[in-house]
Amino acid sequence: MRPRLVLSALAGAVLASCLASPSVARAEPPAPAAAQETADELFRHAGQAYDAGDLSLAHSLYTRAFEKKKTHDIAAMLAQTELKLGRPCEAVEHLTLAIAAFPPSLADDRRERLQRALAAARKQIGSLRVDTSPAGAAVQVDFRRVSDAALPGPFCVPAGDRIVFVTRPGYAVERRNITVEPGQLLTLRAELRPVGAPAPGDLSTAPLDPPAPSSEPPAPSSAPPAPSSDPRAAASSPPAAPPGLALSSTPDPASSIALSGLFVGAGALLTGAVLLPLGLEELGRADALYRDITSRAGTTAPCAPLSDYREACAEHRALSTDGAALANAGLTSLLAGAGLAAAAGGFLLLRSPVAGAGPGGPRVTVGGGPDGAFVALKGVF
Repeated sequence: MRPRLVLSALAGAVLASCLASPSVARAEPPAPAAAQETADELFRHAGQAYDAGDLSLAHSLYTRAFEKKKTHDIAAMLAQTELKLGRPCEAVEHLTLAIAAFPPSLADDRRERLQRALAAARKQIGSLRVDTSPAGAAVQVDFRRVSDAALPGPFCVPAGDRIVFVTRPGYAVERRNITVEPGQLLTLRAELRPVGAPAPGDLSTAPLDPPAPSSEPPAPSSAPPAPSSDPRAAASSPPAAPPGLALSSTPDPASSIALSGLFVGAGALLTGAVLLPLGLEELGRADALYRDITSRAGTTAPCAPLSDYREACAEHRALSTDGAALANAGLTSLLAGAGLAAAAGGFLLLRSPVAGAGPGGPRVTVGGGPDGAFVALKGVF
């Protein structure tokens, strides 16, 4: 029992010591070595990353070095990295700082190189001002947020084609595609619409409230409606329907299909009228050729396999085959077209009202006049 008591006592002592000194368990980890680096060390590491082609890491290290020591050499290398990363606005800012901080004791040719680099960088930028209504909207250029302190501008933007987003809670997002020329000051005005409001040019309107019901019935009016003096209104108004006949403005699909069938049937008739004579002509030529072969051969079977008239017999078979095909196709087209045209015409005749055609679809009117009977197709155009 004693060893167990000793182990329990030791465990209790260890637990009590841990609870008595919690600061040891929650001690802060040592600061990373990178945070303790000097500006010169960061500048050296950034140069190594720049030479290795890791421009993102080089830019991060140059930025940290510039925060520690704002010298002309760090600003110049930071600007050169930003130019390669396609960030000319930041490069112009750092090149300007590098020229301002350039020591007068150094050679002037280095200053001139910085000035030429600044002039070349300024050819890659323009300025943008964004006026929004209502004010206080957020602006993004190429999906990068513009600082609220820089708004409404003008602020620097890279030259070229840009996408601008203007957003504000409760309003629809406004998107604009703009083109910024080098050295240009461009002003953009954005009218934000509340969410749910119709867009400009939208003819849709909100539904109107129905009128309040009246407790008294409207008095019937015995006076006929006054005729309109505008001839356009009279031309656009539909004609009054005769008693017992309601005119419908809805197209009649069945009549439209029947009319299409009538046109298809007419086309089939026309096709058959062309193909059938051609086929008969080919068959006639084949028959004449066969009679000529028979007269020359002096036999009723001139097209035997070993006959001397094999070529003429082959031409005869080709003419017979083509003529039969054309004649069959023409006859089929005639029969099909006649049946389709008869069915469609009969349907239209059955659908036509006694008084003529209405606006509901195509109609056929049959009547008589001084010159004789007539058939009129109405309601098509």
